Amino acid sequence: VNAMWDTNGTRAWVTPAKNGVGFDPAAAADAVRVAATGDGVRQADIELRGIEPRRTTAEAEQLGISTRIAGATTELGDSSENRIHNVGLMASILDNRLVMPGQQFSFNDAVGPRTPERGFLEGQAIVDGLLIPSIGGGVCQVATTLFDAVFAAGLEVDERHNHDLYISHYGLGMDATVSWEDLDFRFTNNTDHPILIRATADASAMIVNLYSAPADERTVESTTSARYAIQKPEKRYILDPNAPPKRIEKYVDGQEGFAVDVMRIVKKKGKVLSNDTFVSTYISQPETYIVGPGAELPGNATYDDPPYGWVSPYAPGG
Repeated sequence: VNAMWDTNGTRAWVTPAKNGVGFDPAAAADAVRVAATGDGVRQADIELRGIEPRRTTAEAEQLGISTRIAGATTELGDSSENRIHNVGLMASILDNRLVMPGQQFSFNDAVGPRTPERGFLEGQAIVDGLLIPSIGGGVCQVATTLFDAVFAAGLEVDERHNHDLYISHYGLGMDATVSWEDLDFRFTNNTDHPILIRATADASAMIVNLYSAPADERTVESTTSARYAIQKPEKRYILDPNAPPKRIEKYVDGQEGFAVDVMRIVKKKGKVLSNDTFVSTYISQPETYIVGPGAELPGNATYDDPPYGWVSPYAPGG
């Protein structure tokens, strides 16, 4: 067992490594083969040997990880069981990862593809303003929580993308969206000490805490601009053969589009290390109506095609 760390939300301490016992697989296979095919006693003698952990207790202690330097929490709200499962799975993948000084961390490289074969369940993703079934729903909550912790620690952010739509249960301009082999969240440990990621989740919240040596002494100041470049929502009509005939019913409320800037100044002993502006541009979400067969649209309105994969709430099982 490698030396690891236990944490309590404030400090971290090393849990000792343990030596193990193992054997040479090739030699064991040969011994079993001889015993199985030879004459006489069908017994294979396996030579056991001691195995040392890849990270010893002394090596872990030398890293100096002892103090929580930043953290973040996001609420899961009324998430489905599948989404809660996915968030918990990704938290377990990220938990206890070390990011060494100068090392770049990639969310996609760390978490890997979100597929059923790896245990991810179907959730929902926002596509063109509508919820669409998607494997790995909840991934952006994990990325957002990690981004918020990295932001608070004053670490160098190399790649971050905001969601297309503003999601009100995240901080304004403080969300991060990812997708496999397309959009990533990446940061670099630009401190002189290793950083330990602790991540956990339950049915109500996702939590990320970052631990390191306490000697960096950097401080973070942030301000958020007013919303600008406001875009009023339009109206969208989707023809649904499963909807009640000749009826027009509101399906999704409209949402303004806008841009917002989050400014961050990172200082160390009063000296400015970095001065960054994180720009988020959210598109407007149209006020969406479902139109039943035979209904007349108001004015010069026309029908829009729903995004691929959309399931009508009126369809069987919808």
